[in-house]
Amino acid sequence: MKKSSVFQTAVVIGVVLASQITYAADSEAMGEVVVTATRSATPIEQVGSTVYVVTAKEIEQKQKQTVAEILETIPGVTVTRNGGIGGQATSVYLRGGEARHTLVLLNGIPLNDAASLDNAYDFSRFNSDSIERIEVLQGSQSPLYGSKAVGGVINIITKKSSKQEVIARAEAGSFNTFKEGISFSGGGDKLQYLIDLSQFNSHGITVQNNSLNKDGFRSSSITASASLTPDRNTDIDVFLKNQVSTADIYSASENQYSNIHETTLGLNASKSLLEGRWTPQFSLGQNHITREMPVNPYRYESKSNRYSFTNILRLASSHTTTIGFEETQEESLSAQKQADIRSAFIQDSFSPIPNLYLSAGGRIDDHDLFGSQTTYRATIKLNLESIQSSIRGSYGTGFKAPSLYQLYLPTTTYPPFGDYPTYIVSGNSKLEPEKSATWDIGIEKEFPTQSAKISMTYFHNSYKDLINFDETYLAQQNTILGTYLNIKHAKTQGLESSLKNKLTESSSVSITHTYTMTDDGQGNELLRRPKHQFNISLDNRISHKLSIGAELSYVGTRYDIAPGSSTVKAGSYYIVNVASSYDISKSIKIYARLNNLLDRTYQNTYTYNNPGIAAYVGLKASF
Repeated sequence: MKKSSVFQTAVVIGVVLASQITYAADSEAMGEVVVTATRSATPIEQVGSTVYVVTAKEIEQKQKQTVAEILETIPGVTVTRNGGIGGQATSVYLRGGEARHTLVLLNGIPLNDAASLDNAYDFSRFNSDSIERIEVLQGSQSPLYGSKAVGGVINIITKKSSKQEVIARAEAGSFNTFKEGISFSGGGDKLQYLIDLSQFNSHGITVQNNSLNKDGFRSSSITASASLTPDRNTDIDVFLKNQVSTADIYSASENQYSNIHETTLGLNASKSLLEGRWTPQFSLGQNHITREMPVNPYRYESKSNRYSFTNILRLASSHTTTIGFEETQEESLSAQKQADIRSAFIQDSFSPIPNLYLSAGGRIDDHDLFGSQTTYRATIKLNLESIQSSIRGSYGTGFKAPSLYQLYLPTTTYPPFGDYPTYIVSGNSKLEPEKSATWDIGIEKEFPTQSAKISMTYFHNSYKDLINFDETYLAQQNTILGTYLNIKHAKTQGLESSLKNKLTESSSVSITHTYTMTDDGQGNELLRRPKHQFNISLDNRISHKLSIGAELSYVGTRYDIAPGSSTVKAGSYYIVNVASSYDISKSIKIYARLNNLLDRTYQNTYTYNNPGIAAYVGLKASF
């Protein structure tokens, strides 16, 4: 580590500690319950894993419009997007791992794209409408969730409501951006339903300097859910999310655009038996994604099915045992390739003495292409009530099978676009699965008299047989030859610091900082992983009707790919956003926000432009 990096980290942490201001997502308050960490509702003070939760209240308060905007404020999370306003490729990295190392769930149903380059999920289309909460689980979670969860899990949980209500919303702003939506909810003790319709249109900005036109984005979506409770021991939930979107593609020669259609279906059912000692859970779901570009014709289509049967056993007051069986089918319909995985897993969570919580578990995955893979995980959480502190730690292993694209892509030529040359790429059927070993240790400290809390976590992730896209640049032909190879080893490690303080009854401040070091096994940093990320947010409710908030986000230098396949060091940047809302009445609210208040020119991903200062106003009414 360079001396300057050590100094910068020490300064940031020192200021944070000295201020005695603490941050934690609202979910980290004692008594909060999370479901992703153990696959069943568990008080967060009993969870040894690092988990962050963002609630619907926080999303609305900060006026976050997309899931990506929400995630980039969380410690240990890096978001990269290919510029623009919606529709451009958006990746999420947890603790310096690859985007494909994150399993993305919608109400527990996997969303990762089986036909994409590496199975990573593209967050560019996912808006924040109808989201109740997002749980981000850091570190390898393969023992509970299988392949793809080698770096962590993001579980997006949608709203439920039995309140008879209609909510209408409308928004307009810069770059000819318009957003409309309406939701209907109702029901009673036994049946609840919610239907949400939304539409988004923006002319956008010029993503790359040599693009012919502005790169706009248009999207329409419907989210529907129903919850049936025939008796107090039975819960049945069904949901649907369907989204159709069109994104303009930056091009120097012609107008191009891509159409994307994504449909997610899910059913989750549970029954409490033997006075709560045994709770069987059944889940099935499907995610279907179609991506096509009519002008420069291509079409990718994927379908993922998952069937799961889980048993939650509480045979003793201090033990909760989870035993489950799962089958996952991934199919690239465009390539006519498929992979099947059958799995069995077990985890025991127990408390041998008061305030000490342990868990241990393992999983066997039978992959039809790569045989049996075994992973395991253990966690510890110790609550020191006398000093309002806690210590937690975890260790886990994971594996990630190569994507169907990486394995079977036939030799394909992609014409030049923007500043990039011709690409000739091919798959590699001899690839091996990636494997990981991750561990972390964290501390939390509360300051009750100051309504403050601090959380710090050190993490260390090792990857074996990491799959990398290997490129050879032919200068005379302005062409890149590329294929996929397993590299020997990669490592990421760092420190997450998160703080929050309630300044008064109506105002609060939060600070997060992530320091990340990466090594690709050859002494080079992994691409698009900044060493430093910093976020500070101030929220103030000036009166019972008026609230205002401000946020500063900083992203440090990182390495990226430049045209011609060379590596370039991208500059750091910071942006400031402000947001305000006013309650005209109990049922009508107006709101406004300014993004990039200082009109900074920056590129989140090298050569891709981001919007300058932008203003938006909106109205929300309930009936």
